[in-house]
Amino acid sequence: MSDEELAKVTQEIALAGPADLLIASRKLCRLIPFPSSDLSKYILVLQSRQGPFEITSVLTIYEIEILLFYGTDHPNLEYIELRLKTLVPLSGKTGVEDPYVKVKYLDLLTDYQYFYGSDRELKSMDLVNKKLNSLTLVSDFNHPVVEDLQLKILLLYLMSGADFRKKNVKQYLLEEEIFHKSYGDAIDQYKEAYIRQPLVSPGLFQAFVESASQIDGLFHFVCSKYSTRLLENFLDVNISKLPHYFSLIPSHRN
Repeated sequence: MSDEELAKVTQEIALAGPADLLIASRKLCRLIPFPSSDLSKYILVLQSRQGPFEITSVLTIYEIEILLFYGTDHPNLEYIELRLKTLVPLSGKTGVEDPYVKVKYLDLLTDYQYFYGSDRELKSMDLVNKKLNSLTLVSDFNHPVVEDLQLKILLLYLMSGADFRKKNVKQYLLEEEIFHKSYGDAIDQYKEAYIRQPLVSPGLFQAFVESASQIDGLFHFVCSKYSTRLLENFLDVNISKLPHYFSLIPSHRN
C-alpha cells in the first residue's frame, strides 16, 4: 500500500454519500497489510468523517471490523461492545434505508458473536446459516457487500467438517453459480476437487488454506487461530467420503 493509495481512499471516504461509503470503506480495509501492529491511521480515516446515522453507522461497522480482524493485538472488547451498541438501530426496521448496510452489519455482528463469544469453537455451518439468512434482506445480489459475503459462505463451507446441513448450502452455491466463479488457482483447484473428487489431497488443502488466509483480515484470523480445527475438518470430510471412494474401486473376483 502506498501513501498515494491511502490518500485517495481517504478522500473518497470524506466525500462519499451513504450508498458509496460502503464501497469506499471496503477499499480502506483492502489497503491494510494484515496483521498490522498499527491500525491507528486507518481508524483515524474513519473517525474523521462526521455525519448522520446513515453515514456514521457504515464508518463504525468498518472500524469494528478492522479492530477485530486486522491487528496483531487482541482487541479491546469493551470498546467494541460500546461501538456495537451504537449500531443497535440497524437490527430493526428503522435506522437506515440501504439494505446493504444492514447486511454488512449482520455479517459483522455474527462474525463477532461466533469468533469472540464465550464458545470459541469454529462452528462453520452455524455461521454460514446466519449469513444466508441475512441475504434475504436484499433482492439484487450484484453488490460488493453481497459478493464478499458469498465468498465467505463458500470458504466456510469448504472449511467445515462433514455436516448434513451442507447439502442445502451446496444447493445455494450451485444456484447462485458461486462454485463457477474464480477466486485464484489454489482456491479454485481445491473447490473443484472438493466437489468432484471422492478424496482431496493434503497438498491441495494446504494450498487452499494458505490462499484463503491472504484474502482479508478475517480469514487470516480464522486460518491462524483454527489451523488444527481446519485440518480436523478436512480429515473428517475425507473420512466421510471413504465409502464412496471404495465403491469406485473395481473388484476382481475369481
